[in-house]
Amino acid sequence: MRENAILRQLISDYLAALEKLRPYGIESLCDYAEYAFERALGGKRVARGLKGHDVVVPRLGRVQVKERRLPADGRIEERLHLLNVTKSSCDHVGAIIFNNDYTVKKATLVPHPQVWTLLCAHPDPEKKVKFDLLARLPGAIDLTDRLRQVLS
Repeated sequence: MRENAILRQLISDYLAALEKLRPYGIESLCDYAEYAFERALGGKRVARGLKGHDVVVPRLGRVQVKERRLPADGRIEERLHLLNVTKSSCDHVGAIIFNNDYTVKKATLVPHPQVWTLLCAHPDPEKKVKFDLLARLPGAIDLTDRLRQVLS
């Protein structure tokens, strides 16, 4: 019985937190990552369900945001799922790795043509790409400090 009461309280707390995040348009970690890029780049998030990009930024264009949260068990799993990045889906790819406590570990912004070239040659059919590989592509910009600043 005690376990059920604890579970009900946790669900209640979770739902209350979601309600408090709603004014920010945040319903998931994906939304939190999009919010971070929107704030850091001075852009505007697009409506849910719009395929291909998440934020529109003056002078940069359409940004598709990809995120990963490190697991609580201490593993360093920094592969991002890029399967839905297509030839014309965006102008830049924003990538962010969150520590397990949702602080920013690292973030980058990469021009789409470089990402697309990498994906076309990538052997993994699921297109799981290590963050550091993206961050080393030509034209990549390290946004770690900027995203940390907007989320602190």
